[in-house]
Amino acid sequence: ALRFQPTSSTTVRVFHVRFERRDGSEEAVRLQEVSVKHMAVDCNGESFCVIFWPDLGHVHPGLQLEVEISGLRGDHEQLAIFHEFMTFRRKDGDHALLAEAANFRHLVH
Repeated sequence: ALRFQPTSSTTVRVFHVRFERRDGSEEAVRLQEVSVKHMAVDCNGESFCVIFWPDLGHVHPGLQLEVEISGLRGDHEQLAIFHEFMTFRRKDGDHALLAEAANFRHLVH
């Protein structure tokens, strides 16, 4: 059985949040709702995908969001997903590249 299925009333809301971490637990405090420019549901195949375009402007490391999907049929009518954007670029990227090049030279010689 499928846990969730979309309905004709499925909607998406997005919020800027601040994660408060204390005593081993986390809580997301809603700061401001973000408008969603477009939303679509793709139901090809056995599963479904909710596609949406929030009006975020510039996305930067540390941006924290809550995505709320409602109008679902299944275990719950509403689902909340949390995202925190982080940079994936390593500050020591050049150093790591040079170290790998040295390892490769050692293996070849």
